[in-house]
Amino acid sequence: MSEAGRPPARARWSLAGALERAGHLALWPGLYFAGVYAGAALMLGTRPSAPALGASFCAGVGLYLLDRVKARDQWLDRADADAQPVRHGFLMARRRRIRALAWGMLALGAAAAASITPLNLLLPPVGIGGVIVYGSVRGRRARPKDVLLVKNLLPGGAIAGLGVTLALESPVRGSPPTLAYAAAVGAGLVLVVTADAMLCDLDDASVDRAFGTQTVPARYGRKATWLVAMAMHLGAAAVLLGIGGFAGTLGASAIWAATDLAVTAGLWIWDPPALRDLIDGRLALVGAIAWGLAP
Repeated sequence: MSEAGRPPARARWSLAGALERAGHLALWPGLYFAGVYAGAALMLGTRPSAPALGASFCAGVGLYLLDRVKARDQWLDRADADAQPVRHGFLMARRRRIRALAWGMLALGAAAAASITPLNLLLPPVGIGGVIVYGSVRGRRARPKDVLLVKNLLPGGAIAGLGVTLALESPVRGSPPTLAYAAAVGAGLVLVVTADAMLCDLDDASVDRAFGTQTVPARYGRKATWLVAMAMHLGAAAVLLGIGGFAGTLGASAIWAATDLAVTAGLWIWDPPALRDLIDGRLALVGAIAWGLAP
């Protein structure tokens, strides 16, 4: 057979390619949501449950994919294409299937959450509505996604809030945590998630400047963003350690905070050009280490 008549060779499997596709399909955001829940459960003195881990993971995958491909083609954001052209091209070529996957994961997450308590069925509409409003079609008014700090605080509050809510519904190992303690743990996790969202914006700084999206990296640069983010992680560690001392979970809080600081500082020292997937994936590692070492 002539060279021209040969069928195209199959692309070789590679670990790098598999990890890249996992990122395209939102594995890392899913693990991030699950990691936030696991951290909240650890510091609130509860046991992680399979339904809650599944619900948080599915929520992370579904909401991330919905934000990427939108519910309708008319809502697509050109900035997404410029910021991550490879990922955007992968998702757009399969957008109908990706939308079906997003809705399917959200439905699975809702079912898992509802198996804990039917009231959790209120959570998915809030999350979906938030994603739609957060990244709505560009117009004359600035979207929440375009406003300095609001862009990071909204996902910070939403993801931490989901993790704490599910943790409060998990089986209790000792005495039930008070709402005040849960709020303090939530505040510490809001700082962590907000700082992480800020670090993820480092990947998109040039595109955000071009499209008028106000972010800390776009306005103040890479060095300042890392300094602010690490200060927020240190602040979160102080909050969690202080509250843990009063609530009797100091050991668990200390291990989680120390692990988070160590892994995040390692990324700061390494400072790779593409951070988003590493930031997302690292929190599952933090949660796994903390659960393995916690008393």
